[in-house]
Amino acid sequence: MIAGTGRSFTGGDTGGYSVIGKIGRELKRGCYRLVIYGTEPRQLAGSEEFFLRREEQMVRLRVKDLVIRAKNSTCCFHQGDISAVGGALIGREVYMSDALRAVVANGEYYVNDLIGCLVYSDNGRQLGSLCEVLRTGANDVYVVKDDGGKELLLPAVNDIILKVDIPKKKVIVHLVEGL
Repeated sequence: MIAGTGRSFTGGDTGGYSVIGKIGRELKRGCYRLVIYGTEPRQLAGSEEFFLRREEQMVRLRVKDLVIRAKNSTCCFHQGDISAVGGALIGREVYMSDALRAVVANGEYYVNDLIGCLVYSDNGRQLGSLCEVLRTGANDVYVVKDDGGKELLLPAVNDIILKVDIPKKKVIVHLVEGL
């Protein structure tokens, strides 16, 4: 149900950018392992630039070479851009401009589009706000917090997640016994 971004992204104002992964170890000068969040890393193939957050602004990193694999993708950046970022790259989250995001299939969503959605049960009761998406082996799990801070974990499967309305920032779910 999630495309392009994910794991444990908790939102925040990204100003038109979506987190797509994080930078892993340096393989050689200017080339890094790229840990891509999401189920379809191929959506990033052909990307010419990524961004890193530096304080309150996004800094562009032009891509020299990008090899996308299900695991262990590699990205080489222009050396001048690496210097402009200032500081170590390893472990930092990588962003992509929302304007360049791939269109996702029906029933798939970008994590930062889900964050902040109000979640309602199918009988109309407001359960809280979707605050995090956890990646698991079987399926994603939506973390919903109510006003009191109590968390509800919802598996992102069709029997539970009935409707997602991104423009209205609303998710309708079916609660089953044991959730």
